[in-house]
Amino acid sequence: MQNIKKASKMAIDPVCGMAIDPKTHNISAIYMGEPYHFCKESCLQAFKEDEQRYAGQNKRKNKGWWARYLEKLKKQEGDIRSCCH
Repeated sequence: MQNIKKASKMAIDPVCGMAIDPKTHNISAIYMGEPYHFCKESCLQAFKEDEQRYAGQNKRKNKGWWARYLEKLKKQEGDIRSCCH
């Protein structure tokens, strides 16, 4: 019998839209009973300043301003770096 590793569940940083592994990024917050994970402290701080903005009912569609900005640039200039680091 083969040993199959389960793929880790990725989370989306609600501020920048970056896909992160909650097991390797331990920056998180609980808002209205839901866990939110962040790639950097600056994203966590932005979230804390305006929780309602980033904690929409449909979290996956709420990519954050940085991800929307990068998507716009990609359309205009081609491939660019797609994370907030």
